[in-house]
Amino acid sequence: GGAALRGVSRHKLDKTDVADYLGDTPFHRFAQAVCELDGVVPRKELHENWEAATRIHNHFPDAMRIADLASGNGLLSWALLILDETGCRSVICVDKVKPPSAGLLSDLFISLRPEFRARHRYAIGDLADLVPQADALLVAVHGCGRMTDTVIEMGVRANAPMALVPCCHSLPASRLSISIARHPLGSDAWEHVSRMSNRTSPSSALDQARIRTLRHVSYAVSLDSLPADITPHNRMILARPPLRPSTEKSNADRLLWPLPILPASPWKRFAPQVDAASPVFSNVATPGAVGAQERRALQR
Repeated sequence: GGAALRGVSRHKLDKTDVADYLGDTPFHRFAQAVCELDGVVPRKELHENWEAATRIHNHFPDAMRIADLASGNGLLSWALLILDETGCRSVICVDKVKPPSAGLLSDLFISLRPEFRARHRYAIGDLADLVPQADALLVAVHGCGRMTDTVIEMGVRANAPMALVPCCHSLPASRLSISIARHPLGSDAWEHVSRMSNRTSPSSALDQARIRTLRHVSYAVSLDSLPADITPHNRMILARPPLRPSTEKSNADRLLWPLPILPASPWKRFAPQVDAASPVFSNVATPGAVGAQERRALQR
């Protein structure tokens, strides 16, 4: 309809868009509230954060302490609070700069849900200053470049769970990261990752290295994905630490497939149809055979 004509990616939602989200589900109430801000949040960002929050909550329903890292306007954190039905979850957002939109969203959701005031914080600072606890879920959605590796290092050091959506992959930036340094191939890791990068894509090769490294240090790793028509950087890495530190090989060295069943994405109403035969991970250099090859590689 009219919403699609105005551009689903760049159009910032306003009060006229409330008509696109009539309903009484948690998503509809979330979307209606964002529309009332009138020109603050792009439609794509609304759907992207809700889809990410839904998957994170689906995989970690008992996560009561969550750190939303490089959180930007913090929209993801509010979705994670809304999805929690226990009333016990708290979220801290961390970023170097707090944009004005973060304050507007905070005022909005606290006015609607006053109990959120005690369960939400926004800390301005560097990730290097953060010392996570083992019971805190570390979340980095669109962790650019090496930031994903930084979060992995923080999580492994604290033995904490992680939910990661990497983007802006850079092999040179990650060369000295934990994803290479503690890779099971040891000194041969960099050569292997470089070769896999040429065979598949830099993003696939680097994320495969991250997954293998996490499994090597006894994390249980599963994968999910955001809808490819919302974002091409849609791979989600979900990592659970061992119950106790162990030098034994993890028994979770396999990819969970198929993906968990989730409600139909509301985004479908606004986005063009995508080929159902396209690979689950859309940021792969060549579709088809490469997608199958990547899955086999990740299962090793």
